[in-house]
Amino acid sequence: VSNGGSFKRKINTWANQRGNHGTIKQVGGAWEYRSKDGTVYTFEQQMPGQDKAFVKTITDRNGNKLDYSYTTIGDERLLLSVKDLAKRELTFSYSRADNGKMRLDKVTNSVGVDIEFAYYPKAATGYDARVGMLKTFTRGDFTETYDYRRLDVDPSVNLSSVIDANGNPTRYEYYDATDVPVDMGGHARGLDEHDVVHKVFYPSTAGNEFAEIKYIANSTDNKREITDLRRNQRTYTLNALCNPIRLDEPENKSTTFE
Repeated sequence: VSNGGSFKRKINTWANQRGNHGTIKQVGGAWEYRSKDGTVYTFEQQMPGQDKAFVKTITDRNGNKLDYSYTTIGDERLLLSVKDLAKRELTFSYSRADNGKMRLDKVTNSVGVDIEFAYYPKAATGYDARVGMLKTFTRGDFTETYDYRRLDVDPSVNLSSVIDANGNPTRYEYYDATDVPVDMGGHARGLDEHDVVHKVFYPSTAGNEFAEIKYIANSTDNKREITDLRRNQRTYTLNALCNPIRLDEPENKSTTFE
């Protein structure tokens, strides 16, 4: 459950496995999730062969409700609209990108503030691994542009830069695969050692101000050390599910999580 952790069935009860944010149950064959703040999420009934259930309604404790509707294109279930009790509505439109995958083209709302997305097209000649990846995000006069990197040893691409509407770049630098802790894959299942962010360079006059992330992963520790632009360091200690259980900050400040 997004935002609600994971659950495991124990006899006839679903018990929290990650986090403790609410309860989940089946009602008439469909799922219903109730968060600790009283918000209720109902889901569409799963069809045979489906491994997902899509949210149908969200109602907060004051009775404010959002209705979600979907469309099916091929074997993909895509969000079509979100509507509230005042009939305000977001609508979503899609098209198939040059890599053959469905991509979100536009989000339209009832007050006329539209959001548009553009994707990298197939190259006129040669091969471009960015095909189908997000190229620009536009809202009115505001446009962000995205670029990616590809390594010969890695078939997928990674985000390398984001350029904002004023031309200011944010750049991402990744660890070499040999510098990623060997035991890190045991803590983060499915990890590709080429996809681990090392530094994030933020827009600045000097052009070299960055935040740095270090990973400590072995048989006894699972930690992340984050150094911000002012070189202040924060250390997150994670459990086996990579949830934070302790945060250590400058001036000997610490916070524990349950």
